[in-house]
Amino acid sequence: MDAVERGALEWSHVPIQFSLDGCRTVVTWSPVTLPKKMIQPAAKPDFCGAPGEPRCATLDFQGDRLPRYSDVAVDAGGRIKFRVRSKAFIGVESLRVTSPDAGKTWRIEPQAAAASNSGRFAPDSPSGPHTRTQNG
Repeated sequence: MDAVERGALEWSHVPIQFSLDGCRTVVTWSPVTLPKKMIQPAAKPDFCGAPGEPRCATLDFQGDRLPRYSDVAVDAGGRIKFRVRSKAFIGVESLRVTSPDAGKTWRIEPQAAAASNSGRFAPDSPSGPHTRTQNG
């Protein structure tokens, strides 16, 4: 668990979670919510069901495919920004994930190998190619 800013905490495993109010509420983002075309499925046991079913989706992100989060930034206005890498992602080195509204909506931007992010927010960045909504 890391303090990102006064009153803001972040912790992660497969999903990454944030508290913007000293642990009274929790915001969650998980790579299992990404479109299936972005994830190379891992082999799963038979009890998980047919390939592509949502059961056991976290198995796509275990072992050497575990998400690695970096460049985490949170501000008092509820803006969240981070980069996530996983060997499970298809065709990209990492994803830049941002939320302007404390996790009510998420913008996902695939990043090429040469991309670099700082921990600061760019003023009014343009929207990326994917916008996902996830209730935390």
